[in-house]
Amino acid sequence: MLLAALAAVPLLAGQADRPGDGGDSDPTTFSFYLDSRVTPLLDASGKPLKPENVRTDYGRHYAVHSDGVDVCSVAYAWKLGFGGDQPRLQPRHQDLSHWESTRVENGWLAVDPATGRFQFASAHAVDDPRRLVHRKQIVLGNITMWQLVARGKFAYTSQEEETHAFQAYDASDPAQFRYAGYSSMGGYPKGLALGEKHLYAGGNGLLSIHNIENPHQCRYVKTFFNGGSGYPWTLHVDLTTRRLYQSVKGQLFIYDISDEDDPVLIDALEGLPHAAFQVRGRLFYGVASVQRVASPAGQTAEGGKPPAPETLSMLRILELAEDAHSFRLLGECEVGTGTTRSRLSDSGILFLLNSRGLEAVDCRKPDRPAIVAAIPDLAPVGEYYDKGPGGHEMDILGNFLYVAAGCSRGGPVNPRTTGLYADHADFKSQVLDRKDQVGQGKSYTGGLRIYDFSDPARLKLAAHLDDDLIGHDAITDVAVGDGVLFLGSRLIGVLAFNLAQPASPQFLGRLSNMGEVEWARLLGDKIYAVSNGVYVIEPYPAEEARLLGWAFTNSWMFGHSVVLNPFPDYNPRKVLFARSGGWHRAVLAEDPAHPKVLQTNPPPVGHGRWVGPYLYTASGNSMDVYIVNPAGSAALLARYPVEGPLTHVEIHENHVFGFGLVRGDPKPQRYLHVFDVTDPSRARLVATHTAPTDTGGMESPDVYFRDGFFYLPGWFAGSNLCGQGWGNFPGIRVLDVRDPLHPRMHALLHHVPADISTNSIACPQSFYVSGNTLYLGDYWTGIHVLDITDLPRRKQWKHLAAVKDPSLPWSCSSYCTSVDGYGRHLYTTHFGHVNIWEIPAPTDVPQGKLTVRADGAR
Repeated sequence: MLLAALAAVPLLAGQADRPGDGGDSDPTTFSFYLDSRVTPLLDASGKPLKPENVRTDYGRHYAVHSDGVDVCSVAYAWKLGFGGDQPRLQPRHQDLSHWESTRVENGWLAVDPATGRFQFASAHAVDDPRRLVHRKQIVLGNITMWQLVARGKFAYTSQEEETHAFQAYDASDPAQFRYAGYSSMGGYPKGLALGEKHLYAGGNGLLSIHNIENPHQCRYVKTFFNGGSGYPWTLHVDLTTRRLYQSVKGQLFIYDISDEDDPVLIDALEGLPHAAFQVRGRLFYGVASVQRVASPAGQTAEGGKPPAPETLSMLRILELAEDAHSFRLLGECEVGTGTTRSRLSDSGILFLLNSRGLEAVDCRKPDRPAIVAAIPDLAPVGEYYDKGPGGHEMDILGNFLYVAAGCSRGGPVNPRTTGLYADHADFKSQVLDRKDQVGQGKSYTGGLRIYDFSDPARLKLAAHLDDDLIGHDAITDVAVGDGVLFLGSRLIGVLAFNLAQPASPQFLGRLSNMGEVEWARLLGDKIYAVSNGVYVIEPYPAEEARLLGWAFTNSWMFGHSVVLNPFPDYNPRKVLFARSGGWHRAVLAEDPAHPKVLQTNPPPVGHGRWVGPYLYTASGNSMDVYIVNPAGSAALLARYPVEGPLTHVEIHENHVFGFGLVRGDPKPQRYLHVFDVTDPSRARLVATHTAPTDTGGMESPDVYFRDGFFYLPGWFAGSNLCGQGWGNFPGIRVLDVRDPLHPRMHALLHHVPADISTNSIACPQSFYVSGNTLYLGDYWTGIHVLDITDLPRRKQWKHLAAVKDPSLPWSCSSYCTSVDGYGRHLYTTHFGHVNIWEIPAPTDVPQGKLTVRADGAR
């Protein structure tokens, strides 16, 4: 039986039926010795157990039981009323030599092999009517990077989509490239410009202002509508004149930013060329499209018609009046069409990226600009998210030009075709160790190109960082700070390099940027979050929680789940299976600072429950059982077809509950299947339930089991019923499975305030129950807290609070995409970050008869 496989280790012959009481009346502290003596624990050979091996030694040389059930087992979690595949108590080393003053974290069994003592956490209360207090936010980047800019040791990226924010990055510590702060805003920001102490962002006709004096505590100032363009490089700041320029529908708005908090409009000038413009003092550089008849005078086209005008691109240099109310043309020259970017050096050389490639224009004589050099193969090539080959972005340091040259083509190890990105376990052996072969056969070489333009007429390639060897896909963005080079990969993130030697960048680190972090759970002793990569977070102590490492998994945006068996005997290398969008990946997390992708196409097990060696998964129209070996390979053991959808599974004792959660189909379906898995190779379907299946959830809905009840997201949320395809009909289904053979609907929870405000339960995603409190994450309206004391008996509940992030003043403050908890903490995701909250927790001291097993306790 499954329970038998997880039952407690039997007591040793002659072992006392109760542990020592620690020598006093403290109800949380115990000893493995009946007489409570301070004596080290020993292994079977008589050697002292090592503190660093507490986690692996547990269950082999010692264990603690409640009514014969190992308190660190999944079976004990089930006994406490939880479902799932994770224990509710885990062994951890802690010095208990002064146990009377030691604080043990809820959720952990503190063990000190040096003293032979163990200790449980006492009850923990939160003095807040909402029953939660914010403790820590771990930033994980945001989604859809559109522009990268730098100042000093910090870089900034614009992030649109539901994030509605910019993100800051800190390269001031050579030993650790890390996230700094962020700030949200209205609209979908794409364009950025840096003032002396402020950042300006544009999107959807809005201009927003943010204070970045402390990049770790970016502060939103204000937003106003001006109809301006929000696209990258349509904003420009000139610090010498303290003016901000923005392209606005055929005009150029010019603002006085002497007070950076409060831009004052000077004028809206017409006739200035807007494409890829630069401003240096009173000189304005821009590219304009003009139509001219290129045919000689008197010549007519076929049929006697006048010749069609030809569209040309002209670089124009203009001088702005001192009051900025007028301008005059100084000089112009024809350049390539479709100019996307420009950069002006201190020496007066202007670089353009256009249909002719990279063009160098000598503007040292503003009345006579002239093209002096060109590199044709850097002509931009359009592709989704601008990942294609060709020049995408550039920046300048002294006489060096840094060009983001997109992705290579034709090479033997291009990660787009081989899957060998930098975070793959085989990247070194298959790519770096073969670097001499990487360039062979390439029709285009991408990555970063560094040109020396000491002689502008002879651009010299001084260095090249091959994107295949970097292993992070196309290099699409580049920005130079103070001794730091920042590179952007639109697909993956931001990379930092030391520029002590301008032609020899030295890698510092990289951080994720692309993808919605919609899911995070504590599995074992770490938090794992998912977007188009897997993040590993150290969660304790909560106030110091931090990102340890991440692996790009070459999947797509929406993180759904991670399956990880925390027991060392079954999973010694911490192999996990992740699901992001429709993609499944196997990842090795043995080194939490450097997780590696093991497989890019494992069996579809990234959303399941892993108990012992068995992994139970939902496969659309069947419940599948896999056997997973310690190396992380999953082999199909059995498949059980079902009638009706099957998208999610949960497990409790000997039953697997398979749910079909779909959105947009209101028809009742057989959406619950209950299997008896006493023998996983011969599972039996013992019950089904028919009901409407529409979840109302967005990308990552989930089911949650506690105390015999399932909490399911949404009810009748589809467009066919209420006209809201995004799930704006409130409701949480509560399903009673205390008798697994006869599941029945118990209640529908909802909350619509009298004013129909944004505090409604509009799109519930996932849930966590602690004691008499239900916490849920709502995609649109944040975290909701409900008292469910009377729910089991009287089917009544009380809505206590809707909690939102006060640091995010715009719509993204409401989003909450997943909720999970452990001990006295709640973990929530909000696209670009994970939040840790403190919640009430009862004592962890077991209610049942407490016994121990210890090899060395003679």
